[in-house]
This record gives sequence, C-alpha cells and structure tokens, in this order.
Amino acid sequence: MKRVSKNRNKISAFIVAYHEENLIERCLRSLVDVVDEIIVVHDGPCLDKTIKIAQKYTSKVFETKVKKGIGESHYIFALKKTSFNWVFRIDADEYLSEDLRKALPTLIEEDEIAAYNFIWQIWDGTKYISKGWPYKIFLFQKKKIGFIDIFHYLILVHGKTKNIPFLVHHKPEYNNYTLENFERKTKKWCKYQAEDYLKPLEEKEKYNINLEDVRRSINIKLKFYHFPVLCFLIAYVNVIYQGFRNPSLFLQKGFWLTALITARYSNNVSKEYILLKRNSKKS
Repeated sequence: MKRVSKNRNKISAFIVAYHEENLIERCLRSLVDVVDEIIVVHDGPCLDKTIKIAQKYTSKVFETKVKKGIGESHYIFALKKTSFNWVFRIDADEYLSEDLRKALPTLIEEDEIAAYNFIWQIWDGTKYISKGWPYKIFLFQKKKIGFIDIFHYLILVHGKTKNIPFLVHHKPEYNNYTLENFERKTKKWCKYQAEDYLKPLEEKEKYNINLEDVRRSINIKLKFYHFPVLCFLIAYVNVIYQGFRNPSLFLQKGFWLTALITARYSNNVSKEYILLKRNSKKS
C-alpha cells in the first residue's frame, strides 16, 4: 500500500465483517492510498468470498472461531491489532467519499482533536433520505478513546470531538430504515442490550476506560429503563432537539424516521430489561 510520507502521521483502518462478499471490496478500494494499514476481522467462520477479497488488500485478515453476531464485540480485538495511533473504523457496507479521502492526511495533523465525526446519511436502498445528517464517529486517536464490550455502548472520547462535513457513504443492499426491518433486526438487539446491562461489568472486555464512569452512566440508564414510555419520549425528544439546531432537518424524511426508530428502540430495550428483571426474580 502506497505511503505518502515517512514523516507524516499514519492511519490504521479496521473493518469487522460478516459475509460481505458483495460490498467489502468497494469499502477496501476507498481506503487504498489514504490509510497505512487495513485490519479485517470476520465474525466467525467465513462461508463466502469475504476473506479472499480482503486478502487482496491486506495481509491482516482474521477469522474468529466463534460468531458473536455483534460487530462491536470485535472492536477491542481489532484495536489491539492496529499499529498506529490514528484509527479509522468502518463497516463493509460503507466507503469513503472522494472529498474525505483527500482531506484525511490534513485532519490527522491536528493532534488536539481526539476524534472526528463525519456525515453518515440515511439510505433507503435506492437513495439517501437525509442530507448533511446524522454525524457518526469514524476517525479517532487510539490513545484518546475508551471502549467496553457492551452492546451498542458508544466509543468514549477522552478529549475534543469535531464534526467535519465530509461524507462516509453508507449503502447497504437493502432499506435499513423500514419499520419492518427495524422490528426484524432490533428484536434480538434489544434483548442483547438488556442482558448486557444485567451482567457484571468486571466480566466485560475493556480498553482504556474507567470502569466506575461506565458503572455510573449505566446506573442512570437503568433507573429510566423502569419506565418504557419515558424512555421513548426522551429518545424522541433528543433527536428532535437536533432539528431545532438545524431546522432544515425537519424537511427530511430520514430525520423523522430516525427519531421514531431511535425512540422505539429505547422503549423496547426498557421493556426487555423489565422482563428480564422479573424473570430473574422468579428464578
């Protein structure tokens, strides 16, 4: 892989994939010549051509023995395989826009920035239904973030995060934002998350994180999880608040879908948590 300069900061990129033979090459091509190494982790035994395709772009391809079904559960493993401080995490159905490719070398020269969020527009299977929103964390300094293997627990940034209006394309092969897909995919997700919040934190794999900070934040969430309707309203209002800061979002279909799906997800996690607590008391 071509290196621009021996003296510049360098970037590691990692992808956690599961049977992505139709999409992963598009992602990998977008990383060539702008990152210095690529790590690909396949979630469990690979039964398609994902690994073979990845090996055309990098020698750092890992196939885990057990399928976890949760990409984030491999983040710490991937982080430990990276060689450089700046890390770009990306999914197989995502790829860098040309503007972002050109900007990356300059962005990583700003050492006071701990992490960057880029635009991650909502895709309905044929077109984007949001514009200039939402933002998602993709690029960060490894030494300035923390992570714990709890389902859907966000990367914690120890420092300044900056929003930059460059696009990371997200184009899965299907419409990820229908209520039908939401119900199908998130039914098990909500249960995973509720179960994770009931497990001892000491059992969880951790990276550069203060366990007591995590414990405090989770304890606050658990108090709200006793009230599913309240969880729905808080999550919904939290998304809508972003619209008041940028009124053009109110005109976008993707914005309203995101608000509804986010709120329903929070509501369903709350219900799963209550059910699990009730069942644990019976047993």
